Amino acid sequence: MDAEIASLEQKIELLISKYAAAQAENRNLRDQIAALEAAQREINDRLGVASSRVEALIARLPELNT
Repeated sequence: MDAEIASLEQKIELLISKYAAAQAENRNLRDQIAALEAAQREINDRLGVASSRVEALIARLPELNT
């Protein structure tokens, strides 16, 4: 009986340890996602600015008569 309780105790400790590790990994992944989303927003903003500048330059080009 004591051996069964000790075995169960070990399994519970292992489960708790794996749960804590999974929580930490989940936090890290959420942080990575937040950082990547922020980087993506910044890139999209910069792309929008670049696109507007290109459109403005194209609008200033003289029309070609062919």
